[in-house]
Amino acid sequence: MDRVPPAWPLLPNSPPILFLINPHSGKANVAQLQQRIATLLGDCLNYVTHELEAEASSNSRLATEIAAGRYGVVIAAGGDGTVREVIALLAQHNPQIPFGILPLGTGNLLAKFYGIPEELDAAIRHLLQAQPVPCSIMKVNQTYGALVAGIGTDAEIMAGAPSQLKRTLGPLAYVLSAIQVLFRQQRSLFFLRCDRRRPLLRYGNGVLVIQRNQFARAFLPFDLVENDNEDILDICVITPRHPLRPLAIVEKLMTGDYAALPQDMTHYRAKQVRIRAFTRKPLQVDGDVIEGKDLQVQLLNNHLWVLASPHSRP
Repeated sequence: MDRVPPAWPLLPNSPPILFLINPHSGKANVAQLQQRIATLLGDCLNYVTHELEAEASSNSRLATEIAAGRYGVVIAAGGDGTVREVIALLAQHNPQIPFGILPLGTGNLLAKFYGIPEELDAAIRHLLQAQPVPCSIMKVNQTYGALVAGIGTDAEIMAGAPSQLKRTLGPLAYVLSAIQVLFRQQRSLFFLRCDRRRPLLRYGNGVLVIQRNQFARAFLPFDLVENDNEDILDICVITPRHPLRPLAIVEKLMTGDYAALPQDMTHYRAKQVRIRAFTRKPLQVDGDVIEGKDLQVQLLNNHLWVLASPHSRP
């Protein structure tokens, strides 16, 4: 049976909208944001603002309120990391509550996928005109994500670009971190188990697990090469033979074109995957470094609701 979308827009007597604001996001100005919300929403809708100083999913009060259905919508005001926190909060406690995005971070990839404007007033107005649409996510170990998880090189790059550096330099922080990592990276033997297929052993510098639709199409103004409407995980083992080779690999990842792969990249497709490195490697999900030895990723089709305009790609 098809899932029934939540009611939206909310009415003045509906449960309040919860704005979860990350004050440390790159473009966050809490006072300005609260002022613009008050100006644009006025007395039309009930809303509550809350600043995130730690992981949203670990906040017991928020978890209890979400589980009880106190809020009609949850808005992630921040970057991709903040969106991931909201996704984890809803996935664990109440998947029926839709979420929206006010993009205030460095990448804002999920917001780009759903066509959400980066200008603050336009983004708030977009949310008021949007409709809940199904959103597929990934369960990654004990947390959740919507774009990409990884073990090895990509996680090392994320770890080398701390929040303060990203606020100062923006995307350049990732470039500087990548230069350092790529010139000192070391290969490892990786164990992979894709779905229920026979296990694989592959050498590489890292393994990326990409939720193809939402990651690649965040970069592209046009459709993917093939199967662009299929929710699937792309598992990519990367073994760059020169520090500059990742540029060609990144082009493949961003276009979703895995038809003619370079020799330093292998590709698999699955709904779930388990990965272990035989030498200890860092892990990441949607740009946040997480704890663990293994990386276990499962695709959850249409698990949440996200506010998107009728003309957005989904």
